[in-house]
Amino acid sequence: MGWWQGPVWLGRLAVAVVVSAWSLWQAPEWYLIAPALTPALVVLQIAPALLSRTRPVPAAWLALVATAFAIGVLAWTRPSAGTSPSWPLDAYLVPLAPVLALAIARGARWIAVPVLGLPLAGMVVFAPIADVMAGPLAGAVLTVGAGFALRRERRIATDERERRIVLEERTRIARELHDVVGHHLSLIAVRTDSAPYRRTDLDGMREELAELGAAARQALAETRQLVEVLRDVHDLRALTDLAGASLTVGSLPELRDTTRLALYRIVQESLTNVRKHSPGAPTTVTIGQTGESIRVTVHNGPPPGRGLTGIRERAEAAGGNSTAGPLPDGGYQVTAELPV
Repeated sequence: MGWWQGPVWLGRLAVAVVVSAWSLWQAPEWYLIAPALTPALVVLQIAPALLSRTRPVPAAWLALVATAFAIGVLAWTRPSAGTSPSWPLDAYLVPLAPVLALAIARGARWIAVPVLGLPLAGMVVFAPIADVMAGPLAGAVLTVGAGFALRRERRIATDERERRIVLEERTRIARELHDVVGHHLSLIAVRTDSAPYRRTDLDGMREELAELGAAARQALAETRQLVEVLRDVHDLRALTDLAGASLTVGSLPELRDTTRLALYRIVQESLTNVRKHSPGAPTTVTIGQTGESIRVTVHNGPPPGRGLTGIRERAEAAGGNSTAGPLPDGGYQVTAELPV
């Protein structure tokens, strides 16, 4: 949920042990109600909590199905359960509440509807003793409230992280801008000061001036490119057109600023390395959504080395990852996956 600061494996082990122990402790209660179904009820109580870390939405679906199943079992065995069938359901919901709250926090707000609807359905099923569902209903309300509170804290943390990443990227670009301008202006200044001593003929001076003009134009072009990145990181089409690469973009959702920035810079750095190491080679850039990630693939991307390290660092800074490797046709391919 965010408060655990210890090793991930230890946190997962603690969750597994606590949930399993709780479920096994409740097993005798379920055995008195439905002996044949007790193993299934115990497994359905444990499984969602174990899945919630890596697959929160499927875990929430499983938790909802498990809760509905438990209500059905209680309704079916109500005579043997006595007049208070809510106690095993209350206990059953304890390990599932964090699973449902975590799924709501991670964006599945629709889960709040069935979470609140199941206890209300229980009131109908167990009428006229519907008051026994007061406990589960209170637990459902607390679960939904915790989920939206966690969602708010998660959004605040994400926004702060995005601002920090964007600020760091802008600071780095500003340093690059300083380096570009400083290098070219120093070169122009040195050559301008020394030209009268190195060039005495008119043709030589013309050649010198032409070279100085080319250096100035190169400085302006690189400066303009960096300034455009500072202003806007959305125009991938212009970036690939400038590099002579083909761009294919699939259907994409609304992306966070950090994801857009990392996407732009990964493509930009890949194309820069292609120009350095494989000038003129046909290059394709493909961008599309894969599950909950955005995948960008650059065919004939940079060879192993510094460029690849920079791409990997950019992907990891945005919460994603990257891979690279040679292709049978002799080219190279870089693939990065970034969170939506």
